[in-house]
Amino acid sequence: MNKKITYTLIIGILIISISVAYYFTIFMTTQELKRTEQEKQSFLFEKQTECKKVCQSIYENDKKSLPNSSILDPQYAYNENRNACFYSGGSINTSLDVFIRQIVNCQTNEKVLTFVTVGDKVSPAYCTTCVNSSKEYEAKKIEFMNNN
Repeated sequence: MNKKITYTLIIGILIISISVAYYFTIFMTTQELKRTEQEKQSFLFEKQTECKKVCQSIYENDKKSLPNSSILDPQYAYNENRNACFYSGGSINTSLDVFIRQIVNCQTNEKVLTFVTVGDKVSPAYCTTCVNSSKEYEAKKIEFMNNN
């Protein structure tokens, strides 16, 4: 009978030990990861919101400076890897047959990527940030506007 109680006691202690170990190693770690992910998502949401406010003022100035052009709908993004806010937009001036697509760093108001066509021809000589094709522009746009 004494051995039975000893085995039961040992098994009970093992079960409690495993439960405590599980709680602290797996459950608590999982909870910490969830909390960290929630904090990151909250941080990114705040940054996106701040970026949109800053970038919208640049968009409004672009609209005012190009009264004879149609302004493309803007996109705003906070890029975590670059720790910067970007605005993607552009304009079409049908009277001059000019199509401009650009990405602007909203914190510096610097154009970081531009694609220009005049008529049917790509005009890369227009600026230092110009690219030679729509495909190249789209590929580089992803680098600025996404966090991948």
